Amino acid sequence: MHFVSIWYRLQDVGAKTEADPRKEKESSCTFCEIVHGNLRVSKIDESERIIVFSSLGGYPLIAPKKHVDNVFDEKLDKEIVHELAEMEVRVARAVRSAFKVDAVSIISANGKEAGQQVNHYHVHIMPRTANDISLLEYKRRGY
Repeated sequence: MHFVSIWYRLQDVGAKTEADPRKEKESSCTFCEIVHGNLRVSKIDESERIIVFSSLGGYPLIAPKKHVDNVFDEKLDKEIVHELAEMEVRVARAVRSAFKVDAVSIISANGKEAGQQVNHYHVHIMPRTANDISLLEYKRRGY
């Protein structure tokens, strides 16, 4: 249900033409729309700089409220990094308890080639079990 709502909202946002490219980027960002309350999600937690909400897969996503493209973006300042790290630990512990698992994967893809699909820095906190499929399979590239 959320996916359909997000998709339709993105179609509306994509039709806008803004003069300021910074505003256009933020207004076309799904996570910024969530932060501003324009898209409904299951919010799990938030702080002054960070929001935590349920992903379409049912596990938590953690993102800065301020638009930051990825880990390489200069707008990712030390205050945000500090709050992100604290929130990762809190959420990972809660996921382990709530999902009754012994492990979690904390994943952040940074850049298209790394698999980043939403151009707003975020962290996946995924519950893991012994026999699930690993997302951490890499092809050896010789570097």
